[in-house]
Amino acid sequence: MATRTIKLPDVGEGVTEAELAEIQVKPGDHVREDDPVAAVMTDKATVEITSVYSGKVVWVAGEVGDTLAVGAPLLKIETDQPEADSADGDPAPEADTQAPAAAPTRSRQRRPRNPPPRRRHGPRRQAARLRRRVPKAPPFWPRPPSGRGHARAG
Repeated sequence: MATRTIKLPDVGEGVTEAELAEIQVKPGDHVREDDPVAAVMTDKATVEITSVYSGKVVWVAGEVGDTLAVGAPLLKIETDQPEADSADGDPAPEADTQAPAAAPTRSRQRRPRNPPPRRRHGPRRQAARLRRRVPKAPPFWPRPPSGRGHARAG
């Protein structure tokens, strides 16, 4: 038989402690995996903590209203599993048998396939170029009658 410890999980970003709002088990109770064992309250929310082990509760940390730090032991459960997993009673993380594949490295950076179009000239120069393209009146167009330059009858 092994004694496993359930620690207070990180219940929110930036939360360092939580208050015990409700304890649903007491020493001597039998719990199964995923049974609710406690509820903790932070300044943001109330979160229900479930058991990750099946067995008999042997110890409960504190009473309703006590404040616990994140990662502090919440309760201890005596299980039927052997204690060979790790020294402190928590299960050892599963080790990967394969090493992760290394990402290929490139010696030089490539330019993007479709670079953004280049600006050839500023807006003033573009306006000047457009003005040059407007056709001017050819010399053979008749002048509008204006009363000047006309021969007087006389």
